[in-house]
Amino acid sequence: MQISSNLPKWNSSTATGAEGSNELSELPPHLRDVYNETLGFEKIFIINLPSRTDYHDALSIAGATTGLKLSWIDGVRGEDVDERVLPPGGKEANLPSGKKGCWRSHMNALTKIVEEGVESALIIEGDADWDVRIKSEMLNFAKASNMLLQPLVPASSAAEQDEPQYADATFLDPENSPDSDEIPFDAPPSTIPPTKSPYGDNWDLLWLGHCGTQFPTSKSTPETPRGRVVQQNDPTVPEYRHFTYYFEKEPTIKQGVYGNHTRFYFHTRKNVCTIAYAISQKGARELLYELALNKMNDAQDIMHRQFCDGDKGRRHHTCLTTIPELFQSHRPAGLMSSFSDIAVKTSDKVAEKAWTANIRWSARMNMRKMLEGEGGFEDQYPDADAGKEKEGMGGEDLKL
Repeated sequence: MQISSNLPKWNSSTATGAEGSNELSELPPHLRDVYNETLGFEKIFIINLPSRTDYHDALSIAGATTGLKLSWIDGVRGEDVDERVLPPGGKEANLPSGKKGCWRSHMNALTKIVEEGVESALIIEGDADWDVRIKSEMLNFAKASNMLLQPLVPASSAAEQDEPQYADATFLDPENSPDSDEIPFDAPPSTIPPTKSPYGDNWDLLWLGHCGTQFPTSKSTPETPRGRVVQQNDPTVPEYRHFTYYFEKEPTIKQGVYGNHTRFYFHTRKNVCTIAYAISQKGARELLYELALNKMNDAQDIMHRQFCDGDKGRRHHTCLTTIPELFQSHRPAGLMSSFSDIAVKTSDKVAEKAWTANIRWSARMNMRKMLEGEGGFEDQYPDADAGKEKEGMGGEDLKL
């Protein structure tokens, strides 16, 4: 089955989402802020090494052409991290220099959020890419997160006195609930609108860009609610044969049990890579404490995972994610040794063409069309392409 993914010619109203079925006036008030220049968060921060002017230039254009306002935080090189500032366990963890710099860069972002009292922020790494339809994607994420986090509207005034009920039957007591509770995206339950964020109340972290994740199970993460929202016929989702998985895999999805173009929203489990994540003020304070002060026992993204999953002695937190991811690391054409500043490798291998795994209408790869106000965007993973040349494009290179 092919899903229509046509858009009108690119213009300012397309970038702000003020077209078609997503007219702002048609949206419930609590969802309208998703279409602002910070996607409904107070700030969008980009972590980028000052030396990577190529990343800065590219994201400046990508942000401008997709209607996003970006703020910048200087990344830190590992050699500039004093060993004395590492939290307990840091010396024993023996992280490579690049991973120390990555850790401190994210801690600096969290410190800024805490110090400035930012209620919520989206943190994006400098090599990231996203679909030109990111605002409609984030609207759908907000709708799904409300289904997972917000209480149901009481059936009667008498019911208002009872304990709140949730569409996810595992939400209140995950340790004594079945393994999964699916909620169809196209048949949303009636939930109480949030008051703090378009994405719901009382979330800690929204893991929007990653290299892999798994569905929670009662055995793997008993404290984690196991409800998931299933959205079928999402035109931003590639066919499964195009999917690239780098670290954690979800066998149920890989085996194609669900149809092509299906997106899932759920509580995190074993996420890896912090390409992009949103954090609340409460979440930022607790994450900063855990990773900067309490202990260091692994790389920064794995400690994020422990924070969400309640693993390795850390407390469980409310974290949501989606498959496929909404942000992914872009791989430009040219020397592949330039791909990463975390695990630096010396290589003379050359990428003949650019790519971004799992992102269909890449903002980075459609810059020229957006700058010229064109439609007809390049689709990296078209349904009609029966060839294998793009399947799993990038392979292991994301690990650089």
